[in-house]
Amino acid sequence: MFKQTALLFVCALALAACDSEKPKTTPQSAEARADNPMLKFQDETVGKAEKELNKGLENTQQRLNDADKQ
Repeated sequence: MFKQTALLFVCALALAACDSEKPKTTPQSAEARADNPMLKFQDETVGKAEKELNKGLENTQQRLNDADKQ
């Protein structure tokens, strides 16, 4: 049991050390995203998907509310 705990701790420590060495990227500005067609397409696709998910959530919530009323 002690060996497993020690091994898990060492793995977690190694992962934390690797993560801290990664270069931190700065978020891109809206202008840079608009200039890049792939990022623009990604933003549009994510926006459409988000709208569809919200519609589905609203529909599900409405159905649950209607079922509770019955």
